[in-house]
Amino acid sequence: MLLLGPFSGGGSTSRLAAVLTFIGVLVGTSVSLIGYVLNHRTERRLGQEQEEQRRQLRLDAAMRAGRLVSPSESGHAHPAALASGLLTLTKLDYADLAVALLVNLWSDDENEGKISG
Repeated sequence: MLLLGPFSGGGSTSRLAAVLTFIGVLVGTSVSLIGYVLNHRTERRLGQEQEEQRRQLRLDAAMRAGRLVSPSESGHAHPAALASGLLTLTKLDYADLAVALLVNLWSDDENEGKISG
């Protein structure tokens, strides 16, 4: 408000220059602040999208590993495929699922041994 006082006297051009400089600084600061906020929101959104893509890829890999462990038409899957699937599940932090599948495989083997024995 001090800058916008009466424009009388010999310093009117210097006051006008000061007002215009002040307005220029405010506009520049506002534009910078808006740009910073928009950039921050965009980076956060991109980070969330990347995290969602990582979760989806991990889930897809776990499902493929589960298919390796599942029994085939001729009985159990090949031992190398079983090991690979179980190892993949543990590397993807699905160790509890790998253990459950392993226990299920062992119980199936024990049941087959009792039936044929």
